[in-house]
Amino acid sequence: MAFRTIKIQIIAAILFGHFCVMPPAFSDPLDSDNDTILDDGNSSGIAGDYTCMNGETEACDDNCPNTHNPDQADSNGDGIGDLCPPTPVFGDYQAVSTNGALDWEFFSIDGEHYLAVANHHNDSTYNVDSAVLKWDGSSFPQFKRYQPKAPLTGKVL
Repeated sequence: MAFRTIKIQIIAAILFGHFCVMPPAFSDPLDSDNDTILDDGNSSGIAGDYTCMNGETEACDDNCPNTHNPDQADSNGDGIGDLCPPTPVFGDYQAVSTNGALDWEFFSIDGEHYLAVANHHNDSTYNVDSAVLKWDGSSFPQFKRYQPKAPLTGKVL
C-alpha cells in the first residue's frame, strides 16, 4: 500500500464566487452507506485520510461514505467518488472593491451570470458609480460601471 499524508480535499466546483473544501471527518470504522467499503477502511482512526482511488476497494477509506458506490469509481482521481455530491464549506474566493456597497444582486441572462453592486457613498460624496460584474468562468471581473440616476436608498433590482 502506498503512503499518503492526511489531506484536505479542495473541490474546484464553481459555486459563483466560492470554492468547496471537504476536510476529513473523524469517525468510528463503519460503513455508513452499506456498500461494503468501510468509512475508515485503512483503520487509521480518521475517515477520509486515505480514500479509495483508481478502483481500490481494500485497505482504503470509502470515497463517498454517504452514497452507495461499491466500485469506488473516481474518474478524475480527486479522491471523491463519482457518485458523491460535494458538501460545500464556503470560504473567501474573490475580493471586490466597493464604495460603501448598499446592496448586491446576483442574476442570470441567457446563461450568463452577473453580480450587480449598488455603491452608496465613498466618504465624501453620494455621487459614486455602481457596477455590474460578469462571471468569466473563474471570477467576476467588472463588466460595466453606471451612474445611478438618483441616490441609492434600497435594493439594486
